[in-house]
Amino acid sequence: MGLDRTTDMKLRLVFFILVSLMPAPTGLRAQVTRDPLKCFSIADSGAVADGKTLNTKAIQEAIDLLATGGGGTLVVPKGIFLTASIFLKPSVNLHLEEGAVLKGSTNASDYPRMRTRIEGHYEQNFLPALVNADRCDRLNISGTGILDGSGEPYWQAFWAGHAANKSFKNLDVLRPQMALIENSEGPDHRHHIQGLSILDPASLPLQQRPCGKCPLRGAGREKVSEFGRYRCRQLPECHHPGLHFPCGR
Repeated sequence: MGLDRTTDMKLRLVFFILVSLMPAPTGLRAQVTRDPLKCFSIADSGAVADGKTLNTKAIQEAIDLLATGGGGTLVVPKGIFLTASIFLKPSVNLHLEEGAVLKGSTNASDYPRMRTRIEGHYEQNFLPALVNADRCDRLNISGTGILDGSGEPYWQAFWAGHAANKSFKNLDVLRPQMALIENSEGPDHRHHIQGLSILDPASLPLQQRPCGKCPLRGAGREKVSEFGRYRCRQLPECHHPGLHFPCGR
């Protein structure tokens, strides 16, 4: 009798944890930003890289299993993986391999409605970010892949609303920001984003609170869609080499 997907994932994770406890050759882990012996690919949790299948559940299950096992690195392999909001957990890092694309859904109904921080305050019934991390001290988001916010249809709706209604407000169109990192306090609060590229955010590219806790190392330049370019330039920003990221206050 075949194993169901959840049982199979748990067995795979147990294997990875056991392997991670084995002695590794000296220097094996040097020069990398993640421990290659404590990685779990979203493909092993059932995620499909066809750019069409919604993989939110499979990706979140992998995150939750890694967190239950003491942490590790969630790996996005080469391919286009469609998803809505995912929620990283303490001690779970994110790594996008070369050619990997974590692509946000353009269907707002794929995202939960919940309390989230946007434009410097909390909205009680809004869309969370594509990538969320709360109280994830020393978080590391790395790799040479792409976070793609699929922003164009959201910006089309945004500017159409502005054109049709003079009293239109920024939050009248539900749009997920790219990433929200918050509440990383204490002696190990620092986290890093390095190497990856950010493409077409539907709203804010990155909001972090408190501000200034996120060193960016070799991150790719932010690319915004034609519809979102003006909007992104009007927001208050923290300035980092090659990137302009708004800060949560």
